[in-house]
Amino acid sequence: MASDDINAEKRRSGLCMEKDFTGTKALVALMIVALGSAVFLQYALTGAPKPPRTQEVLPLSLLVPTSVLEAGSLGFRNAIADTLWVLAIQNFSGYRGTELLPRYLDRITAIDPKFERPYLVGIMFLPWYGRMDEAQVLADRGMAALPENWEIPFYLGAQYHINNNLDEALRLVTLAADKPAAPILVRRMQAVYAARTGALQTAKAFFATIHETTDDDSTREFALDWLKKLDAMEALQTSIYAYHGRFGTFPDDVGEIVRAGIIGAIPAELEGFSFSIDGASGMLRIKRK
Repeated sequence: MASDDINAEKRRSGLCMEKDFTGTKALVALMIVALGSAVFLQYALTGAPKPPRTQEVLPLSLLVPTSVLEAGSLGFRNAIADTLWVLAIQNFSGYRGTELLPRYLDRITAIDPKFERPYLVGIMFLPWYGRMDEAQVLADRGMAALPENWEIPFYLGAQYHINNNLDEALRLVTLAADKPAAPILVRRMQAVYAARTGALQTAKAFFATIHETTDDDSTREFALDWLKKLDAMEALQTSIYAYHGRFGTFPDDVGEIVRAGIIGAIPAELEGFSFSIDGASGMLRIKRK
């Protein structure tokens, strides 16, 4: 069976390496073991994972040219991509936001363009580290390779909504809703977004949909974390209106709400954000620091 024809159900389950290692399959397995062993040796020699540095030493898995990995795969490109995926997740878990994650994602999806999970992880996490352009490039590759996939445009639409590009977000949500496999929740979300409800309510609808439809634990956790942040933002906005009701004017900054005793403190979920308040409408504006 050709490796590129591995069915979607097996792909979602994680690693998809064949058990019958005979002939060329055994050679591919040997290559993968050699690659993994070399990376393991590199980590053993350099010690435990360290915090990100300005210039990181690239592991062997990123030093070997993609063309060499493709040629050496003997057609079993998905096996090489799976191995790189494991290394990418281990790296991301250890460094949390390192420069290496986008390089791994680019390499994995170049070797195996139909590997869905790296696209979704990249779209969810890269913008958080200021890499929206790279998330867009990754999504474009995914939409070209997996034209019937609804999750890639939908997840990207959520990121554009957060970045206040509502027209692009609506285009992507509509694209996702038009896919035959899109769940009814996505079609409802498209209707909600087209109606242009409040920004916070719409963002909550985005992440609630992601939370309800994903089968990936890390994506579900990320969506739940965003739902908690959005609840905190909504509570903060409510406190601004409460301040206006008491004093007849909107506060200059969120600190005034705390000093006035409207709330005890800025919600802990909103660490990492900066705030400003529109003096005329009282609308809370939030940016990542």
